Amino acid sequence: MYSGFEAIIASSPCFTGCRIVDEGTGKGFNLFILIVFTKSIIWGVCTHQKRNRKKQTNHVVTGRVVEKLEEVLELQQKFEEALAHQQVADNLKDKREGEEDFKVKKMDHMKIPFEDIKTATHNFHDDYKIGIEIAYKCCKKKREERPTMADVVKELERAFKSHVKGVESLRTTLDDVIGAGTLGYLDPLYMTTDSITQKSDVYSFGVVLFEILSGRSAVERIKIDQKQQLREVPNVVAQLKSARPTVEEDRDVFLAQLAAKSFKTQKIQDIIFHAIKQQIEPQSLVIFSTIAYQCLMKEHEDRPTMAKVVEELEKAFICQDEWEWEQKLPTDYKNIVQMSKYPVPSTISKKDLHSFFSSGILLNNEKAWFSISMDGSRNEMIPAKSFSYKDVSSLKWRSIQQSRFPKVAKILDISNLNIGVQINAEFLTPERMYGAYLVFKFCDRRKVSSRPIYVNLKYKEGETLNAYFAEWKEGGSQWSRVELFRFLSNHGSTNFEVLLKSFSKYYCGTWGIFIEGIEFKAIPSVDLEKNKKSKDGTNMGGVLKTKLEMNSAEQMIANNEGIIKRSGNDVQIASSVELCLLLFKGILIDNGEKLFSLNEVNGKRCHMLPAKAIIYNSSNIRLCNPPTESRCRFEEVVEILSHQDFRIKCDIETKMLSSDTTYACFLVFKFSKKCHGLQCPVKARDLVPHRKEITKIISFRYPSTVNLDKIKWIPKQREDGWMEVIVWETNVDNTHNDEYVPMDLKLTCFEGNMSGLIVYGIEFRPIVLSV
Repeated sequence: MYSGFEAIIASSPCFTGCRIVDEGTGKGFNLFILIVFTKSIIWGVCTHQKRNRKKQTNHVVTGRVVEKLEEVLELQQKFEEALAHQQVADNLKDKREGEEDFKVKKMDHMKIPFEDIKTATHNFHDDYKIGIEIAYKCCKKKREERPTMADVVKELERAFKSHVKGVESLRTTLDDVIGAGTLGYLDPLYMTTDSITQKSDVYSFGVVLFEILSGRSAVERIKIDQKQQLREVPNVVAQLKSARPTVEEDRDVFLAQLAAKSFKTQKIQDIIFHAIKQQIEPQSLVIFSTIAYQCLMKEHEDRPTMAKVVEELEKAFICQDEWEWEQKLPTDYKNIVQMSKYPVPSTISKKDLHSFFSSGILLNNEKAWFSISMDGSRNEMIPAKSFSYKDVSSLKWRSIQQSRFPKVAKILDISNLNIGVQINAEFLTPERMYGAYLVFKFCDRRKVSSRPIYVNLKYKEGETLNAYFAEWKEGGSQWSRVELFRFLSNHGSTNFEVLLKSFSKYYCGTWGIFIEGIEFKAIPSVDLEKNKKSKDGTNMGGVLKTKLEMNSAEQMIANNEGIIKRSGNDVQIASSVELCLLLFKGILIDNGEKLFSLNEVNGKRCHMLPAKAIIYNSSNIRLCNPPTESRCRFEEVVEILSHQDFRIKCDIETKMLSSDTTYACFLVFKFSKKCHGLQCPVKARDLVPHRKEITKIISFRYPSTVNLDKIKWIPKQREDGWMEVIVWETNVDNTHNDEYVPMDLKLTCFEGNMSGLIVYGIEFRPIVLSV
């Protein structure tokens, strides 16, 4: 930091040396003038007298611009040396005039026109001059009567300090400070001491702290009513809003003053930013606001050091951090800790305690495992020791790694479990949706995967149910879980009764399983909106079935003229309006082998292929007439005979699809009265080499809630009496140049055979996502 005259030089380094020649006498004199004007300081310094023997000239010789006082002193020293040499030269009678001319030219690059100086100083107006007395002393004829450069600098420094004490000059001096963006952060003592110290930085930091706390700027300029006086500082905004607009003026409201008064009147809550007001721990607020207020103290010695500020802020952070972690803990966490098998230190931080609960603790003499999720929801697990086992010959108790309980049940015969579960969950979060999961582990080692595991667990909860899929637990462990049911927790304990019957040996094998227990885990709200299924435009009712405007009928007919010509004559001779209505309902083309239509919502192309044209293996099917209770546009349908799988294979005409559209392929079907094996989900595997993906899981029957999120596509009822389910998707863009799109899909039961599935055909419709 600079002080005194050095501050002048550092803040506005524009220094000019001037030589003025009297026209009447031809004598030159030195003029030393300090001129101050807005945001600039010009320091005029005379260099030296020069008389041309041939000719008298009036000129102003200018010194170079310098940035530091040392350079000014150095310039003066060089000037005095040059003057001494000049005097010696004047005494030499044989001094050549050419040498003198050269020296004059040597200063030409330092000249500034006198008119420019007059303009900059408003013709040397008194308001722009200081240090006049010392300037006149510099004009003394005798050199010994002139002041030294050190005297000049000292006198100018005194004159400048005296001048800036005036209000107008002070305002001008602060222009550079305001321009630097420091208004509102500037130490008030700078106005009187003209100095910046470390404690000035502390003051500025205090303003920043209150900016964080209040969400306001250090200075806010707002219009206020001149007739309305500000009564209480914390209510400035309210008063400003109520001010009458007739007589207004701009007023700068300084946050430092507002915060200081709010603190002293114990109304600090009034200036806290509303978005964080409910998120601040009271003790943390006290520590934070106190140290921030101390930073704004008037005297330097009353302000804390930055080390002290950091120390107090750390205390405030610890209080705030402890409070925030405590909000994530159960409200009765102290009681829960008392029920823990292992003691918890009383000095443990809330963050560590939250980590402790997140990992889980044993409660009630190892009869329950309690944990919390990151969102604060409570989870509970009941150990297998609490179950009842009817077949004890198949039961063994084992201690294994990565189990939350000391003992787990090893079941050898998984096809005949007969395990009764009567449990009471008492530590759950009220009014939350929970899932009940059986946690188990295969005795033989399996490869952990993100894909669901087909287990087909049969159990009874009032009625016999099937949970078809299990999933691996997080963390890459060998433990899996299968969902049994869901429920909304109440404010008390919840009782459940379940009978576990069997697992499928088809996928689970014969090595047996370990059962750890039943876990009650909160279901995130985002997971409750399961499977946002896609819909097609043709089955969307209400306002969506608007049909396209009939004035576009001609355009629709022209766009599909080539396909329309493949229909019967009765269609081709219909009027435009009649033909459009037929296209929405569908027209048979290619001698009744295909059904073409337009989507009622967006006019995109749709079409349907009959079952006999797409079922690949004819040995597993039977052609039959359509059921009388359902509408059918084709003459024959296909019934799938008893088999584990069937295959759909065909080539789709690209001209029958609209470009840049994603299509869903719907399998349209019904169940015969003797259907079998169609309750279980089915795997849909794409056999086209370049499109091989992870196998999709579909279902011909609507699944239960516990199976819903494991199944990709589920069936729905159609208006014509048939059912449909998506089995495949495709997209045709503008770059697709092939005439056909190949489709080769294999549908396979997870276990056993299926029979009695009556297939109408497959239909391609554009996908419209549900809202």
